[in-house]
Amino acid sequence: MQGIHSIYKPKGPSSHQIINELRKITQIKTIGHAGTLDPMASGILVVGIGRWAVKKIWSNNLEEKEYLAQIKLGEKSNTDDKTGQIKKLKNIPKPDIKDVKKALKNFKGNIKQKPPDFSAIKIKGQRAYKISLQGKKPPIKKRLVNIKNIKLINYKWPFLDLKIITGPGVYIRSLARDLGEILDTGGVLYKLERTRVGKFIKKNSYTLTAFKKEYQKRKMDLTLCPIIKNNKILLGMKKRGFGQGRWNGFGGKLKPGENIRSSLIREIKEECEIFPKKINQRGLFIFEFENNPEILHVHLFDCPEFQGKPKETEEMKPKWFDFDKIPYKKMWPDDKFWLPLFLKGKNLKGVFYFKDKDNLLDYSLKEIK
Repeated sequence: MQGIHSIYKPKGPSSHQIINELRKITQIKTIGHAGTLDPMASGILVVGIGRWAVKKIWSNNLEEKEYLAQIKLGEKSNTDDKTGQIKKLKNIPKPDIKDVKKALKNFKGNIKQKPPDFSAIKIKGQRAYKISLQGKKPPIKKRLVNIKNIKLINYKWPFLDLKIITGPGVYIRSLARDLGEILDTGGVLYKLERTRVGKFIKKNSYTLTAFKKEYQKRKMDLTLCPIIKNNKILLGMKKRGFGQGRWNGFGGKLKPGENIRSSLIREIKEECEIFPKKINQRGLFIFEFENNPEILHVHLFDCPEFQGKPKETEEMKPKWFDFDKIPYKKMWPDDKFWLPLFLKGKNLKGVFYFKDKDNLLDYSLKEIK
């Protein structure tokens, strides 16, 4: 499921925690998001899964965002929301609905807004919230932002509910604080839901549970084992099925009830009629193809000890190659990247994204323990 997705974040976890959960599900490290949501907020988090998707995430016109916000008047907070130190104000006016609507007009269009003291804004390389946690006042400057529309949905003292459409960089916590200042009542953000980011809406978003379920539905486990002996590598010409006409290592899909190792042993026997006496796990590759829902988790092995002589079967035609004569041009496009490292004894983790069988769009590869 490499690509750009909309994840619906519940209240509680941070945006970073959502990314970490997606990394656990997909086993892909390179995952990024567009626009942080505070832990107290729920709503749309647009994520890019895979290096190529992270690079393209901002090309999706994500600047416009839509929020539902509840603000409580009569209080102030050092974080500008209910998670901070709340100070209740006394002897303050209770504005009527006309006063509230009039005050809201100050926040439509291009306005100057000061981000919260407890925010991730960097000041000389240090996050503002870290300065605030030290008991210091971070020197945050106001900046120009755009609020495209702000609508009062409901007002019953001390709570008011708003629907807000913004451009990039707007802090709804700051809006709550500044509205409270204009009304002379104080204002604290109590609830926040991001209901839209660009074209991404709640209806078409995954929860983490739904994403995990969909990923497991698409995931398919396979095995792959190039066989090495006396500085030569045994490859097989695939005679049928997926990868037909290419030289490849041995292995394939797991059958029901098989584990990874028993499946590999069976595949090697079926494909070239040798019996593996010893197999060692050497890594994991994740393959995806554009416009194909399957996610291939390919478990990489070597086989230093075996019995028998390789023989041609209905599936494969085996052949030994010297390391400097490996036929990469007649193999999968990814093989030229990982196989030389594999031959040097490296254990590997790789993520490969294909347009089709002949075109590798992006990959990442690293050595693992």
